[in-house]
Amino acid sequence: MASEDESRRLELYGRMNKVVMYWTEHDPVCADQFMAHFFIHYLDLEQLEQTVRSAELSLEDHLQDLSRDSAPDDPNWATRGRQA
Repeated sequence: MASEDESRRLELYGRMNKVVMYWTEHDPVCADQFMAHFFIHYLDLEQLEQTVRSAELSLEDHLQDLSRDSAPDDPNWATRGRQA
């Protein structure tokens, strides 16, 4: 049976893998850097959690920027067509 720390690391690996899978298609160097940082901090669980959260926030910011750049000028564009 896995220890609590091992279970936590496995969960963090899954979260980091989601970030890396996105970046692999769009910026492989960035993906490699995120994964390298994951393994650099693997033994320090607190730092590992911060590393994963930082990677997730970086991806969230990137996706928000893409969304903002592709949104039409109409401020209600997201709700158009949904109104009954």
